Amino acid sequence: MIANQGPITFFPKPVKIPPVELSPEQQVLLDELLLKVPELAQDEQEKEWLDRGCLLRYLRATKWDLSKSIERLQKTLAWRREYKPHEITSDHVQEEAVTGKQIISGFDKCGRPILYLIPARENTKTYERQMRYTVYNIEKIIKMMPEGVETFCILVDYQDLSVMTAPPLSISKQFLEIFGNHYPERMHISFIVNPSWYIWVFFKLIRPFIDPVTASKLHFVGQNQTKKEDGMGGYVELADFIDDQMLLKNYGGTHDWDWDFEYYWNKIKHL
Repeated sequence: MIANQGPITFFPKPVKIPPVELSPEQQVLLDELLLKVPELAQDEQEKEWLDRGCLLRYLRATKWDLSKSIERLQKTLAWRREYKPHEITSDHVQEEAVTGKQIISGFDKCGRPILYLIPARENTKTYERQMRYTVYNIEKIIKMMPEGVETFCILVDYQDLSVMTAPPLSISKQFLEIFGNHYPERMHISFIVNPSWYIWVFFKLIRPFIDPVTASKLHFVGQNQTKKEDGMGGYVELADFIDDQMLLKNYGGTHDWDWDFEYYWNKIKHL
């Protein structure tokens, strides 16, 4: 039994995801990319970041094209040196966390962490800091991953989304670029909860910027099982993916806790 207090940041069971098996051809490509690490990395921290799992994610994202993988890694390393996602401090993004518009808590049945996005709780118009807060949370959730896990789940609650709380199209596009270019193969699935008329309009606007593979991972949770965008996932039940005690009560789970910013933030910033 998991105590129903605060965010769940530890997966209490053995991970069920089988290890990745490579074909002989894939192993050769991985070995070649590993030989490139000393050339790509500028310091020991970058060498640690360029581990086996990282290289495999970029190889999969480029459909095992070695030259494209090297090019994408170079671009991500350049971005990380400039943006410094691993150095974003909790003090810098704290104001963005106050309302609980993004919550890290729980894991799916295979040990993948869950990131909740609740746009209706938007409390600022500081778009650059909002972006940094999202990147901060992605970096934190990666640290939460049990050994053997390299992807996470996103649950987006569009209840009461409006023009006032929805991010501008330019910010959504920027996020998709950062996430797609610099965190490839990190999202396992995204659950879209409480989709309203506004979200269908919003999706039509951002759909051209969503990678087809990413779009296929977007699944809807709700009563209306007839409407969906072409190329996107279908309708699912959260219970098929997440155990009750790991899912917040608002979304059908049994993990019941009232939002307490101080308690939550103290736990998350020390991950």
